[in-house]
Amino acid sequence: MIGKKVLLTGFFVGLFVACAASGANTDRNAPINFSDIKSPIVLRGDSKTAYRDPAALYHAGKFYLFYTLVRTEEDGRIYSYTAVSTSHNLQDWSGPRIITPKGQHLNYSSPGNVVRFADVWILCLQTYPRLNYRRGEKLRWADGSARLFIMRSKDLLRWSEPELLRVKGPDVKVQEMGRMIDPYLIADKDEPGKWWCFYKQRGVSLSWSYDLVNWTYFGRADSGENVCVLVDEDEYVLFHSPGNGIGVKRSKDLKQWRDVNGLMTLGQQQWPWAENRITAGVVLDLRKEARVGKYLMFFHGGGPGKNRTQDNVDANCSLGIAWSDDLEDWNWPGKVLQKSTAAEPKNIIVNSVGMRLKYIKPGEFLMGSSGNEKGQEDDELPQHPVKLTRGFYMGVTEVTQAQWVKVMESSPWLRVNKEYVRTGDDYPAVNINWNDAVEFCKKLSQKEGRKYRLPTEAEWEYACRAGTKTAYSFGDDDSKLGDYGWFRGNAYDAGEKYAHIAGQKKPNPWGLYDMHGNVWEWCSDWSGDYAAAAVTDPTGPSSGTNRVLRSGSGGYIAGDSRSAERGGSTPDSRTPSIGFRVVVPDFQK
Repeated sequence: MIGKKVLLTGFFVGLFVACAASGANTDRNAPINFSDIKSPIVLRGDSKTAYRDPAALYHAGKFYLFYTLVRTEEDGRIYSYTAVSTSHNLQDWSGPRIITPKGQHLNYSSPGNVVRFADVWILCLQTYPRLNYRRGEKLRWADGSARLFIMRSKDLLRWSEPELLRVKGPDVKVQEMGRMIDPYLIADKDEPGKWWCFYKQRGVSLSWSYDLVNWTYFGRADSGENVCVLVDEDEYVLFHSPGNGIGVKRSKDLKQWRDVNGLMTLGQQQWPWAENRITAGVVLDLRKEARVGKYLMFFHGGGPGKNRTQDNVDANCSLGIAWSDDLEDWNWPGKVLQKSTAAEPKNIIVNSVGMRLKYIKPGEFLMGSSGNEKGQEDDELPQHPVKLTRGFYMGVTEVTQAQWVKVMESSPWLRVNKEYVRTGDDYPAVNINWNDAVEFCKKLSQKEGRKYRLPTEAEWEYACRAGTKTAYSFGDDDSKLGDYGWFRGNAYDAGEKYAHIAGQKKPNPWGLYDMHGNVWEWCSDWSGDYAAAAVTDPTGPSSGTNRVLRSGSGGYIAGDSRSAERGGSTPDSRTPSIGFRVVVPDFQK
C-alpha cells in the first residue's frame, strides 16, 4: 500500500565483506586513491548468484550501490530482488541487503537510480515476473506484466512498499500499459520542479511529471536498455545498452538525439568474467566531490560463454567499476595502457564556446577517387598517397550559430536568402564566406589562447574518410547516405531547403558528424589540380581564384557528398549552403 513502511532490515542482514585487497585506506574522509583499487570487480557472482543492473548514489561520504540480486534457491527456483551494498572507499563493500519482497510474480529488480524529492529519497525500479522459473530450464525473460515502481525512504535504510508508476497517464489502464522495464528519473535541466522518467519500451520512452504521481507521456527514441541520463554542458547525456557494450547519445531537447563515440566495452577482451556481455552502465558525476573528482561508472558483466544462457544471465554476473575525467576516456583497475614516450593527447577537448573537437591522429591515406567511383569527377584524379605527420583536433560538427555569436557577435545568416535559413543555437552558421571563416578563427584563437584555423583539404578528406577507402565513410552504397547526412534526397526534395541542426545524423567512424552533406565547408587551400606523386602535409597551391569547399549540402545530389568530392568558390562567396568547421593543431596539455 502507498506510504506504508516495510522494515525489511529485520528479515535480511548484510554481512560486511572485503571485496578488494587488504590494507585499504580506512579514513572515511580521505580522497579516493584509484590506484589502490586492484580489481575491476566490485561484487562477484557465482554459480547460484548474479549481480546485475547497478544504480549508484554518493551521499555523506558513503557510496551506495543498488542492484538486481538474482539467486537460485534450494528448491531450484530463481528469484530476483533489489539489494544494496555500501562502501566508503570503493574497495570494501558490505554484503547484499535485500530491500524488496520475495516472489517470482514480482521479482522487483533493475533499480534505475535514487533521487531526492520532497525531502525523501526515491528509488525507481521494475518488476520482472518469471513464474515457476527454475534452474535447468531454457533461459526465460520477463512476461508482459512487467511494470515500473518507486520506493521511498527517509534514511536510505527503511523503504516503503513499491508504488506503481503510471507513466502512460492516469487514464491508461494498468493492463494496457504494456511491458516496461529499466526506469530512470532525472530532473529537467531547464524547468525547476519538472521530472522525467526514462524507461525501456519501444526503445526508450519518456514521460514527465511534477509530483512523480501524475505523469504525461512525451514520446520515444531509439535506444537500448538500462538507460542512465546525466546533464553535461547543457546537454542530456544518455548511456544505454543496445547489446554488448555501452552506447552514448546526446540531446539538448530530448527530441533529437545523436550517437557519440561508438560502443564502450572497456576491458572485456581481458575479462573472462564478462566475455558474454558488458551492459547496464550507470554513471555518477562526482567531479565536484573533493574525495572523488571524477565520473564513476558501475556496470555488470556476464560470463563465461559467448551465447546467453542461465549460466551467464541468472548466475555468474558481476558488477564492475570504471572512472573518467571527461566521459570520453575511461580507466579501470588493471587497464592495459599503450606504451608511449610522450603524453597522449586528450581524445576530446571542449572550449569556452561549447565547441567539441576530436583528436585525429597523424597517418597516411590515398587522397582522391579510385578511378571507378559512381559520380566521380576529373578534379578528383589522380588518386595519390598523402602523409600527415601531425595530428590535429577537428570540430565534431560544423560551427553552429550559437558558437559564432559568442565569438563574432553577429548573425550573417540573416543577411541574404533568409527564406533558406533556419535560426537556432544548434543550426550551422551559414552565409559565411571564406574571409569570414578566417576572421572567426583569428578571434577564437585570441579568445582561447591557442591557434584555431580552417582545415587543409588533405586534413579534411583524411578526417572524412576515417580510415576507409570507399566512396563514403560508411561504404559505397549511397542508399545509406540518409542515415549519415543531409543531401537533396532527404532535404531539398523533401521541402526542407535549409541546413539542418548539426549532429543529428550518424557520425563517421572517427566520431565526426555531417562530413557527408548538410553544408559545404571551407578549407584553407586554393583550388588546384592533383599530382600523381606522393606528398607530405600538403597545403595546396600558393595562389588561385577559388578556395576549396568540401562535404556537399542539402541541395546537392548524393554523389556530391562523397569523401573525395571537391567543390570551390571565390573567397567572398556567401550562401545558405556554405558553412565551415575548425581545427586546432596538435598540442600537449
